[in-house]
Order: sequence, then structure tokens, then C-alpha cells
Amino acid sequence: MYAQWNAHGIRSLADAFLDAQVQYNDDAAWPGGGAHRGRAAVIARFEEVVEVLGLREAVVERVIHRGEEVAWVIRSTGRSPRADVPNDHRWGYTGRITGGKLVRFEAYYDADEAFATLARSV
Repeated sequence: MYAQWNAHGIRSLADAFLDAQVQYNDDAAWPGGGAHRGRAAVIARFEEVVEVLGLREAVVERVIHRGEEVAWVIRSTGRSPRADVPNDHRWGYTGRITGGKLVRFEAYYDADEAFATLARSV
């Protein structure tokens, strides 16, 4: 999924990997964050984040799954186009995959919190 995103952007993977009614929740630490429901809203949110941060690449570092529940960490890198500031951050996510598609996922600014959350939920 992330290889496709890196090569072609989030729109290229949305139909294959995101449920039509997917729900995404930003980490509360993210300025202006919130909940985004539906494929179009999630795509718009990630396009906004990519533009603001100037993200160029996201690489999966680790994935753990417990049935349909999953946690993963990515390292995203880029350079903010407005401030010309480099960024390199590890993001954590938890989610639920049903029928091969993400139906719900949440971001964690503290990447390791994603694994801790998964451990507490099962």
C-alpha cells in the first residue's frame, strides 16, 4: 500500500485499500485534527497533510495484527514547501481491516503508542 502511495499518491490506492465508509481519526496532538469519514474525506485529509509537510516518502517499519485489528509504524520524510523545513517522523496507526480494506484507523504521534493500544484492545 505504501509503495503505491509513494509512487502514485493516495488516490491511487484508495479504491483498493480503503473501505468506501472508512473512518480516520487524527492524533489529538495534530493541529486542527479531527475525525474524517468516507473515502473522499480521508483522501482530502491526507492530501492536505502531504502538501503541508511536503511528504515525499513513507516506509513501513513494523506491522502487528491480531485478526482484523492491526497496528503499524511508518517513517515519513519530506520537506515543508512553505517553510523549507525538513521532516522525518515515525507515525503509529491502529486500525481494522475487513474484507481486505481498512474500515477504521487512527494516527498516533508517538508511534509506539499504536502497539500499546493494540495490546490493550485484545
